[in-house]
Amino acid sequence: MEAAPHVLRITLTGPDAQEDLRTLFAWLTAESELRGRVEMVGRTPEPGTLGTVAQELVVALGPGGATVLAATVVTWLRQRTTTIRCKASTRDGRSVELAATRVRRADADTVRSLIGQLSALGTDTGGARGEHDTATTQDEP
Repeated sequence: MEAAPHVLRITLTGPDAQEDLRTLFAWLTAESELRGRVEMVGRTPEPGTLGTVAQELVVALGPGGATVLAATVVTWLRQRTTTIRCKASTRDGRSVELAATRVRRADADTVRSLIGQLSALGTDTGGARGEHDTATTQDEP
């Protein structure tokens, strides 16, 4: 019997959070391990506006999906040129928040650390402390 998938909720905050969420959705669904496992959840738009307002991504992780998700999110963050915060959380309240300001120039050790933190959250055993972890990467002007 296959275990139930581990579910992560991903939210973004920043100046272009809704468009960024749509872009991240496209990146994640391009990965074969995540295809069909990512859903964009939104709310009803305000009267007089069109389309759904994107609020979060819900990802049902299968075997190996946590590492693919983590690597894809960190790679995607490295492509951003604005300040953005990415929060991933589990049903049991564990979460990791990645605050990235122009992480394009982040060093390899920092990238590995970010991938490790996010990947651990996406497994049943990783990050089981139940604490809120924050990883911040910033380039100095």
